Amino acid sequence: MRRIARARGVHRAHWGTFGSSRGQLLKLADRYTMLLVGCGAVAGIGATFNAPIAGGLFGMEVVLGSHAMGTLVPGFVSSAIGVTRFNAILSSHLVLPVPALVFRSPLSVVAIAGLGLVAGLFGIVYTKGLTFFEDAERWRWHWRFWQRALVGGLAVGGVFAPSLYLGLMLGTVYGMAAHGLLPHTLADARVFDVAGMGAVFAAAAQAPLTAAIIVLEMTGDYQLTLGVLMAASLAHFVYGSLAPDTMYTVRLSRRGIRILRRAEGRPLQGLPAKSARRPTAPVTGSDTVSEAQSQLADLHADGLVIQDALGRYLGVVDLSTLLAARGRNPEGAVQHLPLTRIPPLAPDSNLDDAAQRFAIYRPRAHSPG
Repeated sequence: MRRIARARGVHRAHWGTFGSSRGQLLKLADRYTMLLVGCGAVAGIGATFNAPIAGGLFGMEVVLGSHAMGTLVPGFVSSAIGVTRFNAILSSHLVLPVPALVFRSPLSVVAIAGLGLVAGLFGIVYTKGLTFFEDAERWRWHWRFWQRALVGGLAVGGVFAPSLYLGLMLGTVYGMAAHGLLPHTLADARVFDVAGMGAVFAAAAQAPLTAAIIVLEMTGDYQLTLGVLMAASLAHFVYGSLAPDTMYTVRLSRRGIRILRRAEGRPLQGLPAKSARRPTAPVTGSDTVSEAQSQLADLHADGLVIQDALGRYLGVVDLSTLLAARGRNPEGAVQHLPLTRIPPLAPDSNLDDAAQRFAIYRPRAHSPG
């Protein structure tokens, strides 16, 4: 088992770099190079822990920060290929086999929820510990680089695996304490071990799906799904509410490189769509083509929203339609023109919603009937 883990770790360490180097060699655009980096990383994670689903999720949640289909398909394909190739060489084994573990009572769920809250706080301590040792590395040690690298490598071995290990230890301590209070009503203490392992990683990496699935795939015991998901989700929430950076981005942030997460990467989500609305007089369907074109020219816009006499939305008329209609019948009513039915936004929509609507909607003109 240790031999397999060591071999898996060696391969994982280079696959992300391999994807980057291939992208640079082929002189691909940045977005494709980044996709190759993600594919290399997910293949390595999947092979390391014999967890193809978690590997694909790792690429979407941690590396690429996107759940779009353009990243989902290549990510999962890469993870599946990485696991298949590795298992063909060293055979397939569960990384962390455990006996069948089940919950005994609803109180076990409450106890697991408490573990999730504690793990979220512990994740912050873990991340701060990483920055502490980074600063310690700069202390006035009269050691050569290879000596410091050797000591650091022996003491830690990365950030991913240590977070799992520390989570396992936290879960063990928490489980022992919980069983000391309610020895005959809680789940098997080993449930807390496994749930803690996923919860700390979910918090520190801000990747709850990856954390939950990787634990389930490593153990092969899907009876643990309820407890692991509960702990991972709450730990993710607590950490995300209190800390701006993950264990992967904290060092970049300290160097002035800001990695945007969640809504931070979409600043338009914080602006209501109505803030961009122009104060204009409504255009009714009974207005003439000449009147509509005159108002459109005053607004320097490309289209007008048309309403009926009761203020109900009819559609949108664009400049090209008005120009064509003016040549035929400038005094005709706008409501008789082919209007484009763009679905309106909800009152509480934001500018990001509006931008997406413009990006994905393809106007299709039709005559009102």
